Order: sequence, then C-alpha cells, then structure tokens
Amino acid sequence: MRHVSYIAVIIAAAAAVSADAVTKGPDAFGYVVTDEADYAWEDLSGTGKLVLTNDDDAYASADLNFTFTFYGQEYTKVYWSTNGLMTFGAASTQFTNQDLTDGGATWTYDGPSAAVLWDDWESSMMVGDGTYYYETPDSPGSRRFIVQWNLLRHNDDAAQRSQITFQALLYEGTNALVFQYADVAVGHTGIDNGLSATVGIRDTGGQTSGRNLQWSYNHAAITDGTALKISVIPEPVTMAGLALGIGCLARYVRRRRAL
Repeated sequence: MRHVSYIAVIIAAAAAVSADAVTKGPDAFGYVVTDEADYAWEDLSGTGKLVLTNDDDAYASADLNFTFTFYGQEYTKVYWSTNGLMTFGAASTQFTNQDLTDGGATWTYDGPSAAVLWDDWESSMMVGDGTYYYETPDSPGSRRFIVQWNLLRHNDDAAQRSQITFQALLYEGTNALVFQYADVAVGHTGIDNGLSATVGIRDTGGQTSGRNLQWSYNHAAITDGTALKISVIPEPVTMAGLALGIGCLARYVRRRRAL
C-alpha cells in the first residue's frame, strides 16, 4: 500500500519552494500535479500526422512504440478524442465533461483516462484545423508520445470564435504526463481558460476509489503558456528515507531563497 500520508508530508514541505507554484495531490495512488513545469511547446501542425479532420465526437488511436505505465498498468497504445480526452484500454467519445471526483458522475467508458482539456470540441477543415500526433525519434528509454489538439472550436460557439490549441505528452521511463496549453483564451467568456472543461486524470472507478487527480472542473484555471506535469511521488520505503527526502528538499528550498 502506498504511504499517502508520508507523501502528503513531502507535498506540504514542497509548498515552500515557490509561493507562486500550485501543486495538487497526491491522489490515492500517489499522483501529483503541478504547474511548476517548463512550458516548451512543440508545434506539430506542420510535422505531425493529421487525423480527425472535420470530425465531431470521434476518436483516433496509435501505438506508443514504448510501454507507458498508468495507475500501475502497462499500455502500448493510447486513444484520444476530438473532445480533449485521452483513454487507455478503449476509446471514449463522451462530449459531456464530468467531475472526476463525483461518485455520481456518468461515464460512457469507466476506464483509465487523462482529461487534457475535456470539453465539447470539434474539428473542421473549414478553418484549417484538426488534431495531430507523432512519436519523437528519441533513444529508447527516453521517448515521448505527443498529441496536439489544434485550432478546435466549441460546439456551443455559434460565432465560431473558439480556436483552441493544446497538447499532451507521455514520457517513456518516467511515465510522467505533461499537458501544455498554447491558446485557451479566445474571447469567449463561456469557455475561455477551461471554464467549461475538465483537466486531470483518473483510474477505472477512480471517482469512488480516490484514484483521481483533478486540476479543475468548469473553472477558469488554465492560461496561455501553462504547462502541467503529472507524476507519481516515489513511495518512501522507510521513515529514514522520508527524513532524507525532506532534508534534501529543505536544502533545495534554502538554495532557492538564497538566489
């Protein structure tokens, strides 16, 4: 069993590192999410494989070409929908976003999921948009898989002002997820900055087991140039190991304050 109470101590101590950074978690598995991640946008619109053009409530899938571990299970394939939702094990085209912490929420696929910016998006070649993906040619052990949702519009946006662009990266080896948001403020007060979207992750049945980590739900919590990193905090094996970890963190905090 993961010692979540120990992890919570580390998270509380980490809050002293930066007054501006926001860290949430851990969930029952040990995942945490932080916005203290480097934003490094990799535009795929000219290099990636074009999929899901002129589509609504549709999905695509691809082999990762490496093994990615998510909530303790290994996957070599990932699915993603026009609606900003990634899933493992099977596809989901559900367009109504849900509260990941709500035990009464409705799911068309109750499986491991990553809500990158889950909302009722659609793509249309009329404005030159679509979604893209590619695998980077990094060395085995340090590869990434990237999905980009490019210039999407919202189904409720009659004026078609919304052209939202964001992406997700899955990392081999560390099994971290990074969500990056290039353009989420487009002058539409009802959807800007994630106001009508869900951002976070959950496991099968995570809404009731506590295996969910929600950054935001129908809240304007995302800005242009934001990067969110989701990863598992290593489980302390012993109290001595925990003390060592906190000591290292304290030294890091002191160095930061001295800068």
